[in-house]
Amino acid sequence: MNSNGRVIGRRSTGYVIGLTGKWGLGKSSVLSFVEQELAKKPFVSVAMFNPWLFNGRDELLNGFFNALRDALGKSKTEKVQDLRNELDNYWSALSFAGDGLALAADINGGSGCISAIWKTIKNHWPGKAPVRSPADERKSLEGKLLASEHAVVVLIDELDRVEDSDVRAVAQLVKAVGDIRGISYLVAYDSARVADALGRGKGKTRRARGEQYLEKIIQHPIPLRPLFSEDVDKLLNAALSANEVELPEQLNDQQQRILQIIRKHISTPREVKRLIGTFDVIHAAVRGELCPLDTLAYCWVLTKSPALRELIAANPDTLVDDPKESEMSARFTERYEGSPAPTPVELLGPAASMHEEVLTLLFPRFGTERNTSEDQSSRISRRRNLIRLLYLGNPPTMVSRSEIERIWSIKSADILDTELERLNQSGLIFEFMDRLDDLVASLPTSGHTTFWLAVSRLVTRTTDWVNGPETSHSILEEAGTILLNLAVRNKGALPVARAAVCDLIASGDLALAPFILRKHLFHFGMTVHSSRERDDPLIFDLDEMKTLIPKEAARYRTSILSGYALRRLPSLSIVFYLSNQALWDDELKDSLTEQLSSPESIATFAALIMPPGYMIERTALDELLHIDILRERISTIGDPTEWPLHPWVLAAVTRLIGVLDGKNPMFPDELRSEYLSM
Repeated sequence: MNSNGRVIGRRSTGYVIGLTGKWGLGKSSVLSFVEQELAKKPFVSVAMFNPWLFNGRDELLNGFFNALRDALGKSKTEKVQDLRNELDNYWSALSFAGDGLALAADINGGSGCISAIWKTIKNHWPGKAPVRSPADERKSLEGKLLASEHAVVVLIDELDRVEDSDVRAVAQLVKAVGDIRGISYLVAYDSARVADALGRGKGKTRRARGEQYLEKIIQHPIPLRPLFSEDVDKLLNAALSANEVELPEQLNDQQQRILQIIRKHISTPREVKRLIGTFDVIHAAVRGELCPLDTLAYCWVLTKSPALRELIAANPDTLVDDPKESEMSARFTERYEGSPAPTPVELLGPAASMHEEVLTLLFPRFGTERNTSEDQSSRISRRRNLIRLLYLGNPPTMVSRSEIERIWSIKSADILDTELERLNQSGLIFEFMDRLDDLVASLPTSGHTTFWLAVSRLVTRTTDWVNGPETSHSILEEAGTILLNLAVRNKGALPVARAAVCDLIASGDLALAPFILRKHLFHFGMTVHSSRERDDPLIFDLDEMKTLIPKEAARYRTSILSGYALRRLPSLSIVFYLSNQALWDDELKDSLTEQLSSPESIATFAALIMPPGYMIERTALDELLHIDILRERISTIGDPTEWPLHPWVLAAVTRLIGVLDGKNPMFPDELRSEYLSM
């Protein structure tokens, strides 16, 4: 120290300290902090040596000396430059002698025999040998270090990441070449991994021998403390905040458990870093679409078991709550047979075993109870959301949340009609409805007042008769199912769904409301086909339905008798609403038969009652109209193939004729060929 108490020089003690901890606990970060702090001191040279960058004993030795030279070269003082020259001389002597690492070990522990070996090498070497032996150069270097009052510290990182042979070579380097008085070492490693690499034999014997070897090299091991739960919380919160992710103030039980599981399994800062690094990319791709906690949990699975992502992507329908029809049928069969819910391992294989807790929370498919009181629209247990996550954003045909919210917020009927027609013409209407099914529970309730009326207008024809392929019936079913799902999935939304249907009825809707009410008839067993009684409501309860039935029946009857139902409506829901309750009488039967008097009316009726994928039995058709009269009328009009019909409509007419003739309507091509051959 000088007269002011300031340290102006220090001699390195030649101490070897071990910084131990499992992979990812932060050893490299600690070394970096140490390097930064020591670099601020003018009397210290810091060499950072990473053995992972080298391969084999010779590369390690050269890399070690290069790191020392670079560190000493940063100082401009004359004494330190002399140290660098002495280091070069020692390195040259070792290189000249051949196997530098082995020779250095002999210098350190071979007593005086090395002098004789060096003399023999020097006398018989064909070129010019260094004047002094490696042992002499080492002593000279140590003397210079002592006199310079300059500390040299070597930081060795990632020893636990190299091959076993390189671990042993570095250990020998630290023990032999590194054991120069005046140079101290801080070595970072996973003690279990390094002990296993240094040991000989198998099992516990190998580990014990490796630990004994480590004791000879490392004079003072300092273990890094593990992460505590408070540490994990701070790291996660800081990382989420950096990604501008605001978690809900009130987390539901599933979300709380997801966080708890992730916190429980995180044991190192590196795991947090990898998790948030992955989350940063994926969350940016699906921001605003998916629940951030679901995304975080998915990223945790992805970082720990990348192969599991491929298994999930291979068949997402096996995981989600709303799979495609084939998977839904398979699940129904499982439940009917009393089969237990599958486990993640059964569906995804052994790779899922370490993530069962998270997977069962993400996918109620695995048997956890569904929380119907919470909005599930952004959960990845919804098929479209999982696909969106796997795709890293919206696929080209998938409608975004922002687009749903924009259209839902439109108050003008004209503008809303234009937007829905645009979606219909572009072929995106079903993708829109699919996404709406996910989000409808989270959308402002005020949108129900205008949106469902606009859908009713969209599916209702503005001109008479069907003249080509129509998707109106399918759109109607999608929209009606969304309203039913809104009430069934979330009982808290039942008043909203009820108000929406009441608005439809009050406006005179004859498309959506009849479809929904007919579902109620079957639910409560109020049809001629069923007598079961249920008390649980859908949108309306049983008493409300008993009140609505006669009122709606009167409206529907008027629409059918006027011909409006056949000319303009997208389906025959009102016809079946009446017939299912035995309210279809001779007046209605005569009227419908009389209306089917032209190719256009017959083709429209066929398209409505026999669209692709639908059939009706001859006996059921006979209840609605006079089938013999209709069949004779078709024959009188002439060959339907000569009617000005679109092929899609002609196929429906062909199926209708097949039913009238008592043939199987499930084979339209066969029916058509038989008809044409008549």
